[in-house]
Amino acid sequence: MKHLKSMLRHRPERIFHLTIIFLCLSLLLVIAIDVFNVFDLHTRWTADGQRWYFYPYWYEVPVELPTQWLCLLMVVLIFFMSAGAAFQRGNLEEFDFCMLFGVGATLMLFEDSLEVRHHIRFNLIDQGFENYGTVITLVELTYFATIGGLMVFVFLYFRHLFWERDKVRTYLIRGYVCYAIAVGSSWGGAAFSNLSDSFPNLYSWAGQFFVRILFFDGGEREAYFLVANEVVTERDGLPLEFWFMDRVWEESWELLGATALLVAALAFFFDSTANPEDADQDQADQDDADQS
Repeated sequence: MKHLKSMLRHRPERIFHLTIIFLCLSLLLVIAIDVFNVFDLHTRWTADGQRWYFYPYWYEVPVELPTQWLCLLMVVLIFFMSAGAAFQRGNLEEFDFCMLFGVGATLMLFEDSLEVRHHIRFNLIDQGFENYGTVITLVELTYFATIGGLMVFVFLYFRHLFWERDKVRTYLIRGYVCYAIAVGSSWGGAAFSNLSDSFPNLYSWAGQFFVRILFFDGGEREAYFLVANEVVTERDGLPLEFWFMDRVWEESWELLGATALLVAALAFFFDSTANPEDADQDQADQDDADQS
């Protein structure tokens, strides 16, 4: 436990590094099962006819739930703890930064776990608006822009509080970039897709390149199309290419973003609450951990 605390204080970036390793292993696992059918695992996985490929389920559990949600929850808790510590020290500017970041991270967690924007979209569809027509697309854009705008404002307005803290700055930027890619892909992947037959569903269009590389090999091509046709029927008309992007691509970027923000939150918290009297002992503990 002592070594874990010392690692989180001095080497929180290892969480991000482990996430990269985990995602690489996840992709290799998907390729082994879904593409090469190693040890007949894909055949066994789909034997009951209720499942089509392994990857949509793996990138939901455990990649998204609970790993990604747990990381975001930790980001929220750590920034609120940092806010409490700043308030006790009388540093109200740091308190404002931590509170606003915690609120923004809470909104991100709610969106990711409760799928708020999808509930908004479904309600608009019930009101007679076309799915991913102009109105729904612009409503989703406004929704994302509100959350994103808050996070960008917090970053820019309070950047002087963390810019000289290399680890905090680096991993906040990485977290923002990863989430920008994930959210931009998620919104752009379906935006305006129903306005015209000539305007593609970008997720489905982009996903073709990945699934062709992975699944279009000899006899697997026929098996792929057989499954793909079933998916379109069962999954609201969305093709298998869409679900590859929605799961493997998007969830990977979101998990990277969540762990990057967690690293930044830990680095900021320990740096802000550091006790000079304990610094030497913490470094000694970390040296012992590195040697072991």
